[in-house]
Amino acid sequence: MQAEADTLPDGAASLAAREPSLPAITVIFWAAFAVAVVAARILNPVLFESQDPDSFLRIVQVRDLVAGQGWFDLVQHRMDPPAGALLQWSRLIDAPLAFLVMVGRAIGLGENLALTFWPVLLLLGLMGSAAAIAKALAGRGAAIATLILVLFFLDPLIVYLPGDIDHHNAQIAVMMATVAFALRMRDGALFGLLAGAGSALTLAIGLEMLPHVVVLGIAIALRFAWTGASARSVAAYGATIGILPGALYILSGSPAAAMACDSLSYAFATPLLIAGLGLAAVALITSRLGRGARIAGLILAGAAAVAYFAGITPQCLGGPYGQLSPEVKAAFLDTVSEAQPIWGYAEREPVGAVGSAGPLIVALIIAFAHARREAIWVFPASLLLLATALSFYQVRTLPFASALAIPVVGVWVADIYARTTARSGSRVRRAIPVVAAFLVAIPFTWLLAAWGGEEALAALSNGRIAPAKHADPDPALVKDLTPAQRDCFDKNTAALLSGLPRGLVLTPLFYGSTVLMLSDHSVVAGPYHRNGQAILDAINAMERPPAEAKAIIDVRGVDYVAICSVSKESAVAEYKAPEGLLSELLAGRPPNWLRPVQSAPGSALKIWRVVK
Repeated sequence: MQAEADTLPDGAASLAAREPSLPAITVIFWAAFAVAVVAARILNPVLFESQDPDSFLRIVQVRDLVAGQGWFDLVQHRMDPPAGALLQWSRLIDAPLAFLVMVGRAIGLGENLALTFWPVLLLLGLMGSAAAIAKALAGRGAAIATLILVLFFLDPLIVYLPGDIDHHNAQIAVMMATVAFALRMRDGALFGLLAGAGSALTLAIGLEMLPHVVVLGIAIALRFAWTGASARSVAAYGATIGILPGALYILSGSPAAAMACDSLSYAFATPLLIAGLGLAAVALITSRLGRGARIAGLILAGAAAVAYFAGITPQCLGGPYGQLSPEVKAAFLDTVSEAQPIWGYAEREPVGAVGSAGPLIVALIIAFAHARREAIWVFPASLLLLATALSFYQVRTLPFASALAIPVVGVWVADIYARTTARSGSRVRRAIPVVAAFLVAIPFTWLLAAWGGEEALAALSNGRIAPAKHADPDPALVKDLTPAQRDCFDKNTAALLSGLPRGLVLTPLFYGSTVLMLSDHSVVAGPYHRNGQAILDAINAMERPPAEAKAIIDVRGVDYVAICSVSKESAVAEYKAPEGLLSELLAGRPPNWLRPVQSAPGSALKIWRVVK
């Protein structure tokens, strides 16, 4: 880059020197978006309202931590009492949120400071990492194009809006930073150390990124095996990814989940120690030996790690949900949208599926076209392929795939811009290819095309080919309600719940977290897979006939039954089980062992007290 600058004319070199740095440009882009979002939230508080059980439960966990619950006590004691629900979440997210909550309370903003600024701050990490990836791949122009594109990719942008304090946004930002560091490992051992630290941190936040961490590690190892280059950086990466996961588990994990298959535990930290230190040793010992010696060393280290993992935790070979009963999988996991394969998602939401998949296909074509010519593209190409392929298992991998696609298509758009500006012709004529590439790259274009195609098929087939119908609440009942009122987490509902003597509440599964957030009550269950029996009890009590529901309610010692009468969850349960307890209650036919609690004006929550 310096050689290129030296050849510029004096005026051009002076102009280049006065250009703001890429970090400064990133902050400017981010600040403009952040100010707009915060202002919109202040002017229209309902704009970002949405029912997110994970974000609701996260704020409950943070409140408990601030109130004195132990750092290593990850049990939500008000869910599935008396034992409580041991969560697989990490205190590494609770800690900064707790700090922001305490600051917010001190300055009179309460929890709003954390709910508003935490996701927006994480967006800066995503934008900076995406720009750094693009710059490493193709220079400054690609980075600027990437910053623009970030603001047009609804997925993952949506998880960085106020109110979303679940761990997925932090995970994506950290993993993107890890990729950026890995792309610069040739520049020194520091970047190898940072890539290893990022990999370890994303695993400690949540184990969903394990496949991506493994693929990135394999790509780093294979590149070293083939070239023998950057041995010190590879060794730093290996040592860090070997040592840090275990240290992070010791510092933030639950002792009750020491061998868990669904969170960072010794089940994963120990094999990583073997693999990481093995990679470091191979890098330092064999860097000047032949390719065969390096490959043999890596095979030995990898085989030892895999054998150890299979030997100490064979139960984890079935994946994070391998220990769930078939009943829990059928009743709960198979109904969770993000846990479905992409074809299941496409069957229910074909427009959304096309909107997500279209830019990924474009990015994959670009990434592999470059990877054939430039070795540096192996990292993003392999990770993008994996994240896309994993969507055939669960669509929860799509937000990271979309995030990684942004710098890839950013390189493409910037390349087209550079080539067209070098041509002669009018500005409009030169702009056409750039605008076309931009439109092909962004999800909105694919969403619009899919919606148009869906409508056209429905019209041409006289409705025989049409989107699948969903069980939705009566439009007349929700017409004038805010999102909070539709899903019963508004102020009137909070007042209704808080006005009742503390007790155990039976609710539809996904409403459990909301009750915990709005009140001091306990709930039978929430949508968290470790408490399988509680999940089955909550679902069965709502969907079975009242007599069978009564048996579950008596065993659990339930005090109240609460239903958000206009929520989508209630509409789905009513559709699935028209003779179940929930359907009977919504039809105004409560059994004689339930007494209605007076409702609150403006709240759609219906509550019944159990007669004991």
